[in-house]
Amino acid sequence: MDMIIRMDPALDVAGSSSSYTAAAAFNLKYWISPPESPKVREQVVGFLKRCAEFQGPRLELNTKEPKNADMNALIDYYENVIIQESDLDKNDPRRLFIEHMRDETFEPEYAAYLIQFGFMSILHNRPLAEDERVKEWLKILAYTLREAKHARSFVVSHLAVSASYGLLSLKLRYRNLERRLPDISAMIECVDYIHGAITVDEANFLRWEHEFIFRGRFGREIIDPVKFTQIVELDKHLENAMTSPTPENGWKYLKKLCEEFGSSSAHRRLIWSSTS
Repeated sequence: MDMIIRMDPALDVAGSSSSYTAAAAFNLKYWISPPESPKVREQVVGFLKRCAEFQGPRLELNTKEPKNADMNALIDYYENVIIQESDLDKNDPRRLFIEHMRDETFEPEYAAYLIQFGFMSILHNRPLAEDERVKEWLKILAYTLREAKHARSFVVSHLAVSASYGLLSLKLRYRNLERRLPDISAMIECVDYIHGAITVDEANFLRWEHEFIFRGRFGREIIDPVKFTQIVELDKHLENAMTSPTPENGWKYLKKLCEEFGSSSAHRRLIWSSTS
């Protein structure tokens, strides 16, 4: 799954040096702020380095898709899809992703963060990734969420929220491009079902989760001026629009934000809405 190791349209980590790989891991402007935990940062860099070392071969996933399926059939497919991960090379990024998401030694923030890398790599492609590549990612995500439900039940709610942010971003991008992929809606239904079983424990929320679970209410990360400023500083257009010394430049950056709104991640749109 090369999507897990592609950081932006111009950068393929597999062809980068280790030091550049580490730096690129947190070049997430316009997407999501870096992990709060230094330990999680190290884990993400370690994952990306292993992905960069994979030379192939890249086997096709052996999954049978339903033909001309209606929405109910697609939902059932994603709820039960099986990935034969043992058939993949031990260093294949797709296998690493599945194993790390299931591994209890990794923190919830790390697992939620890896999901965002998967979505980011698809959405940051110019043009948007082909449908088959998107569907491969959705299969892996669906399988991983189901596995986590059994192996790490305490963390699955965090994964579901992270997946929801990515799916909403993906759905909007398809709509703006006047493209249609029913698999996205099917996956949203699958993840919504997981949300129905979430036990809300606000004390253990990760960044961005409060805003998703309590729609229309901002969590402490955005309410706190210091932390909010740290998040805003990751987005140069938003920062420039808010801090420009001249109205002319401020309007220029604001116009740029409006032009990009429909293609941005759900996280970025959330930050914009909190400034209005």
